[in-house]
Amino acid sequence: MQTVYTSTSQYQQRALSPQEHVPYGQLVLSVYGPSGAIKREPFVGFKMLLKDPKGIPITQLRLDEIDHYLKQLLPRTGCILRQTDSKVLADGYWLITLPRPRSQIITALREMMNVLTALNNYCGLIKHEAGTIEVNVSGHCLMGYEQVKLQNLVISPRYQQMMISPNNSVYKFGVIQRINQNFMLFRTRINLPFGANMQEDLIVLTQLICAMF
Repeated sequence: MQTVYTSTSQYQQRALSPQEHVPYGQLVLSVYGPSGAIKREPFVGFKMLLKDPKGIPITQLRLDEIDHYLKQLLPRTGCILRQTDSKVLADGYWLITLPRPRSQIITALREMMNVLTALNNYCGLIKHEAGTIEVNVSGHCLMGYEQVKLQNLVISPRYQQMMISPNNSVYKFGVIQRINQNFMLFRTRINLPFGANMQEDLIVLTQLICAMF
């Protein structure tokens, strides 16, 4: 059954700035509760890098145009749109799916692709040619057990070639971030251009990462 985030409307009315904070943990708890799916399975979220062919530089007029459509396109989709930091891409946006249980990976990807199609049709935003996608997986991990979880991370050479080594992490394939004493988040980025197997590859890679938990 598809779960709808109904408390995110304030984040879906416009393109968020790079610095704006979204309380993902609070949103997850408000939907799934502290004793529901959070304790049963890892949670997954995606970030797809988009570019705006009309947006160099991004003007307030252009932002207003995009925001006009977001009010209609984003509510009840489980997606938000955020401007990229200029160091990442001057005319870019991240299309972000809100965290969902691993069992809803296909739902999350379907929503992301539907929103991408709508953003292309109405706003002219397109997927960046590099195909950069960030995969975020959170799961149960007590303090000090991060290395134990990473020992369960097995990535095939095919996907290793696509993964982007982070500059701010001691780990080759991603970044670990503590959520609290009981949960951690693993972030990784991959260059996965459009193709017949793009969604299938993304599902396989995400399931491999989820196996850590």
